[in-house]
Amino acid sequence: MFFAVISTGIILTACGNEDPATPLTYNEFQTVTVTGKVLVNTDYSLPYDEQKWSAAPATITVIAEVDNSSITGTYTQGKHRVEAQYNATTAEYTVEVPVSNESSNVNIIVKDWTGTVTTSEYDAETSTNIQKQYNVLWHSTSTSTGQIFPGDVSINNNIHFQGENNYPGCYTKLNEGVGTLVSE
Repeated sequence: MFFAVISTGIILTACGNEDPATPLTYNEFQTVTVTGKVLVNTDYSLPYDEQKWSAAPATITVIAEVDNSSITGTYTQGKHRVEAQYNATTAEYTVEVPVSNESSNVNIIVKDWTGTVTTSEYDAETSTNIQKQYNVLWHSTSTSTGQIFPGDVSINNNIHFQGENNYPGCYTKLNEGVGTLVSE
């Protein structure tokens, strides 16, 4: 019994000496490249079949995320995140992410961002549609590459933002959902 208590103390002491700040090690040559576009529809004053996709603004943040276990090849808690390069002129992002020899799944996340949306709202007083522009919050959304291997290039991982709703990839008007009217 005494030996069991001492060995338990030794095990707990050994666990207590681990350094939680130990950096994640991986083979820098085992990577995948992920590319895609971030597109948004901001003009809802047009008929549905005339609405156009455009590049999201330069202020967005695109992040690639992969489980640490997918990098090391062994069970490791946590996630490794890398910020992608984003070109607001072409709407394209690209990011290189470390992976293990095993296949890995890379998640691409676009964080919440603010912008403006143009809508067409019916005015009963004049019996016409009036264009209005609102400040909005676009809700974070993501896509996934599926299983890819070192050296792969995963293309066309496109993310689309569209529609008013409190769901990923959609917008809500600022000021508690009522909307901040920018222009009328």
